[in-house]
Amino acid sequence: MKRMTEDERLLRAESDLSRDFTHTDPWRVLRIMGEFVDGFDTLAGLGPAVSFFGSARIKSDDPMYAAAVHTARLVAEAGYAVITGGGPGLMEAANRGAREAGGQSIGCTMSCRLKPGPIPMSIWKCASAIFLCARRCL
Repeated sequence: MKRMTEDERLLRAESDLSRDFTHTDPWRVLRIMGEFVDGFDTLAGLGPAVSFFGSARIKSDDPMYAAAVHTARLVAEAGYAVITGGGPGLMEAANRGAREAGGQSIGCTMSCRLKPGPIPMSIWKCASAIFLCARRCL
């Protein structure tokens, strides 16, 4: 098969070029950069914060859930915001503890059809990402 020249590629129909571009690496880089900008804009005025990491599978009757609520409450009372992945389980517990103490509660979620959305009753602010690398950096 003959390889297409650069001139032939440029002269292809515009619809072919636009459809192809959205599936290229430069387009993906632009989307990831956009997520970083949105996330940093959302969190820019936050101030000092503590991140809580933990399982989404912990139920509200688990002792670890109560421990996360208590710890997050103490963190918020000390003047720090609480940041989690915005999901259920330990993340919900930490966000709940911060809210109960009147503190800032932030969930950095993933836009994913397979996972439930953020726990709205406990999150004060939400930064959402499609790409995991952007979420982890926030």
